This record gives sequence, structure tokens and C-alpha cells, in this order.
Amino acid sequence: MEKTVDSKFFENPDKTIYQALLDISKEYEDYYALGFYGRRITYRNLIENIDRVAKALIKAGVKKGDTVTFMLPNIPQAVYVYYAINRIGAIANMIHTLSAVDTIVFSVNKAQSSFIVTMNSFCEKAKDASKRANEELTVIYTNIFDEMSDDVKMAFAKKAANAPLPNTDGCLYINDLINSSEDVELPNIEYVPNSVATIFYSGGTTGTSKGICLSDKNINSMIVQQPTIVGRPIVAGKKFLSAMPLFHGYGLAFGLHAFMCSGFQCILLPQFDFDECIKVVIEEKINIMSVVPSLYEAFLRSDAFDGVDLSFFEGAFCGGDTVPLDLQRRFNTFLKEHNSVDVLREGYGLTESVTACIANPINDTRAGSIGVPLGDLKVRIVKPGTFEDLPDGERGEMIISGSVVMLGYLNDQEETQKVLKKDTDGVTWLYTGDMCYI
Repeated sequence: MEKTVDSKFFENPDKTIYQALLDISKEYEDYYALGFYGRRITYRNLIENIDRVAKALIKAGVKKGDTVTFMLPNIPQAVYVYYAINRIGAIANMIHTLSAVDTIVFSVNKAQSSFIVTMNSFCEKAKDASKRANEELTVIYTNIFDEMSDDVKMAFAKKAANAPLPNTDGCLYINDLINSSEDVELPNIEYVPNSVATIFYSGGTTGTSKGICLSDKNINSMIVQQPTIVGRPIVAGKKFLSAMPLFHGYGLAFGLHAFMCSGFQCILLPQFDFDECIKVVIEEKINIMSVVPSLYEAFLRSDAFDGVDLSFFEGAFCGGDTVPLDLQRRFNTFLKEHNSVDVLREGYGLTESVTACIANPINDTRAGSIGVPLGDLKVRIVKPGTFEDLPDGERGEMIISGSVVMLGYLNDQEETQKVLKKDTDGVTWLYTGDMCYI
């Protein structure tokens, strides 16, 4: 079941992240939004589950304006939780699932968060962090098995048979909260421009760990860019591989939100495993994926593709690291030999610009180039730290402006002022720290 998506869905980023998903869900409610080890979740079911989780979070004490720390892998519950946080009008504080206790303490203190949602297997770490944080954490957990079919659950249970049971004492099980929150009233959806919706963590353009504050519009701008990135008509019902972690801008904003808000079915993988990715691409007939260069290298080394027709494969995007020219050439040959009309397309992005903001167009992909600016993005090459433009061909610092540029660094005005600067026309430019040429 496939249908070309109306262009109206790619025109207006000025709404909440939840509202953007709700709008497309009303149009394609019987289409699949998520796939997880063979289980399918329709857009209608997705919204219902998000609203249930939103009520559960309110039951746990979350209010509009609160910051909720998100420490979950790519499982359906992670999707429900992220959008539920936004549905309430709270802020999602995104951290790595394998974060050490010190890192958790740093991020919850930095974001002034008193709630954390994680998996049962990470509850011990969350409780340890709670003892050391400035504020006691309400730890809410889910279980990866809750969204698995019985046969898949059995297979996972066998693998974990000898593992000790997680200690969840003192933590709130999200399913219990859901079952006791049916009468909870959800607040009205309210879009507040230039307010923080999501916080990601990165070394920043100057090296030290920082919280990067992004608005609803920042995240939704990825939807607006979608037709340009894909380079073909956007067709609801096609499949995207959501293998990059959701606690990164690349994995969430591009690898989930933009494609779900385009009517795609996002196939979730909780662990980034080369063999599992390859297996899923073949079995699910994935149409588009965006991963790091090492996975494409793994494709070339694998014999799993011997004799496989990849004519269904329409989009190979690459980011997170430099793409070697030799890899591009070899992978493009691989695609051609397996009947795909696509080519490997490199792009550029940083968390301060949500994720990818420059990419190679499908009809003019150039090896060694990061591509052209997407959407309303503007790019200049300047003498580092200045507004002095350099001529084409001369290497300088790349600065960018547009709707993807972050609001600033969390509680760090000094560092924010180093990278966000206004020109004489009042336009804000992000100084990327990356040396490039046109």
C-alpha cells in the first residue's frame, strides 16, 4: 500500500513535533508507522500509544516545562516516550543508553531534570545517578519485551537466560502508570516559537561537552527538507531503516521524525549491529537508509547479498564521518550490479544544525563533495571567526544560517556567543569550526 504524499505536509515547520506527526497520522492512519522484529504498528495505534504514555508521564508527575531525561534504545516505547514528552509540553533531554553514572549525573544536573525514562536493565545506573544528582530522580522504566511478538520474545529470553534480573525497586513501571492513568486529562497542544523542545549532547564546535537546545521548528525543519534530500516523490508506505540511535540528532530528527512525518514505515533496530542491519535490509526490502560509512563497507564484505535483487533500494545516505572516495566508487558499483538505480550520497551536518543540512542531490552527486544546502539554509565561507567572505576555491570556515540553527547551548551563554553571531542585517550565523571551500 503506497501513496504519494501531498506537498502540504512539507510546507510548515511552525508547529509542535507531536502535531507534525499527528497531522500525517490523520492522513495515513491505516498505514504502518513502525516495524519492530516483525511487529507492525499503524499510525493510528502510534498516536493512541503516545497519548497513553503522555497520560502515564503526567500521572508520574511530569508537567509542562519539565525536563524529562530520555535514555532508551531504538524500540517502539522510545518513540512513544519522545513524542509523549513533547505532547505534554515538556522538554526531552536525550542521553546515550550506555552513559556512565557520572555522565547521567552531569546531564540531569545540566538540564535540571528530575525525571528519567529508561529500560529496566538500566534502572540500577539511573538509581545510582539519582543519589548523586542535585535533585532526586523519578525513575520510570519500560521492558524491551513489552512490544515484541511471543516468538521473538522467546528468542531474546533464551539469549538472556543467564543474565541477572534487573533491580527495579523504587522505580515506576510505565505499564502500571498507563493502567492507572485512563482518567488523566491531556493538555491542549500549544506551539511556542523559539522554546526548547529537545536537548542533545555533543562536543560542540569547540570540543567540550555541551547541551544543544533545539526547538520544535528546528526538528520539524527536517521534514521540510525531506523532498530535496530524497530527490524523488515522497511515497507513504515505503520503508526506512531506523538504525542510528534516537538519542542523537541524526538518528531521531532525520532517521525517524522526518521519515515518519512523510508516511514511511520506520524499521527500528535497538542495537547497531552490521549483520542484523544487512539481514533487515534484505528481509524487509528497505527502500532508504542513512548510516555511517562503516556499514556500507560491511555491505561490500558480506556474502549475504550474493544473487539478491536490490531494485527496491532507492536511497543510500551517509553521514557521521567522512566518506572515502574509494568507498563511494565501490558501493555505487555494488548497487548497479544488484539492480539499484541509487548511488551513495554524502552529506554534512552537526548537532547544532539538528543533523544533515547539506547533501548531494540525486541528479548531481559529486564524489568528494558534501553537496548543496538544503531548505532555507544559507552557507558562507569566511575568514575564521569573521564575516569576511572568501572567494570560491579558497578554504575558510563554513558558517550557516537558517531554520535548523540551534537556539544555543544549554545554560552556557559564553559558549553560545562564540558560535552564534549576528551580522549587520540581524541574521544569526552558526560558526561550524569546519574548514571548507566552495
